[in-house]
Amino acid sequence: MVEFEYQKKGIKYGKSQFYRDIDFLRNRGYYIKNDNNGSFTLDRDLTKDYDFLSHYFKHLAITALCEQAVELDPDFLRYIQFERNSNTVSNFSIFTNIFEAICNKCSISFSHHSFYHKGKVEEYKLSPYFLKEYKNRWYVVGETKKGIRAFGLDRVSRLVVNDEVVPSKFERAMEVFENTVGLNHSEHDLGLIRLSVDSSQRPYLESLPIHSTQKIYEDENGRFELTLFVKYNFELRQELLKYGSYLKVLEPEWIRDDFRNELKKTLDLY
Repeated sequence: MVEFEYQKKGIKYGKSQFYRDIDFLRNRGYYIKNDNNGSFTLDRDLTKDYDFLSHYFKHLAITALCEQAVELDPDFLRYIQFERNSNTVSNFSIFTNIFEAICNKCSISFSHHSFYHKGKVEEYKLSPYFLKEYKNRWYVVGETKKGIRAFGLDRVSRLVVNDEVVPSKFERAMEVFENTVGLNHSEHDLGLIRLSVDSSQRPYLESLPIHSTQKIYEDENGRFELTLFVKYNFELRQELLKYGSYLKVLEPEWIRDDFRNELKKTLDLY
């Protein structure tokens, strides 16, 4: 069946190769179910480290594509438009040094340039716990004297890895961001957020969920209900506001009030 389907598309791909690829993906960590009728399903929830594996194979695929494209057209890059990235890891030594500090449980010291305070530079000492990518930028998450923080690597300079060994609070740091959209730590309690969304946005939200806790319910009168079980923060508000009139907050009421105030301030600009 697999071989026949690929032959119809003009692709030379045999059944034995297909099963070898299935075994290869399983050995790499993907959880793939077989219903014994020739149908295979990738179970994202049961695949450990799914996000890492997906990023890993995406980069492998792009590398293979570029190697192949060079033979087809030396000027192949004009046909591929990548999203403009920040210069977060232009200095890979910072990324590598922080990663080694995390593995060796060493504290780090650095200067950090603030976006929010007109380029203000502050000195920090941090116990680093993990590196996190968000919207094409890399961040180091760790603990300062004031608690758990995230710092953009593109704004880190004069990095020093200290000899001091610090206890890792990796699990605690992960818990802080587990129910958070983005990297802005929120003091709000974890809770259910109910949204009403125009049906035209459903394919986008299904293919790229706002958060792992997202649930979508059946359409009704051209709209569907979407729920999130998260902590409300700046990044989540920005993410939801971008949908404009396509999205309406149903509850809780205090988030509805926050949206009203924000939209009123926006209207006042016009």
